[in-house]
Amino acid sequence: VLENVKAYIMSFVYIMTTVISGYPVFYAIAHAAGLSDSSDWIYLIRTLDSAVYFWLPQINIVILRLWQGRSLLHRMGTRTVVIGDIPYVAQAAEAFLSKIFAVSYSIAGLNVLSGNPSDHFVHRHTHRVVRGSLIICGRPDG
Repeated sequence: VLENVKAYIMSFVYIMTTVISGYPVFYAIAHAAGLSDSSDWIYLIRTLDSAVYFWLPQINIVILRLWQGRSLLHRMGTRTVVIGDIPYVAQAAEAFLSKIFAVSYSIAGLNVLSGNPSDHFVHRHTHRVVRGSLIICGRPDG
């Protein structure tokens, strides 16, 4: 859940550092290599730096996953928790979890679904489940 928050902070630090210093990554490399500001290649360098700014959140998520040794193919979107139990337990758990994450920032939030596994759980939620979803199922009594 906090992966997006960490990538957001990393993006903030990168942007503040490069804008204040005036040396984005590709421009700094080109400047260190001796490329002058009057060169025609400077426009390509600025385009590459612009692309880094555009894709910075995804780049930072990939860096985080490499650093943590996690799968690179995992989804980069909202997390989903699906609760399957008898109606009053599933509804109470869904309401509780939804209220807990209602006070969080949108980048640290998640989607909560619930249903009765012996009735409508499969019909309502199997088409919504994607890779990375957490499904919590209770065991029926008896």
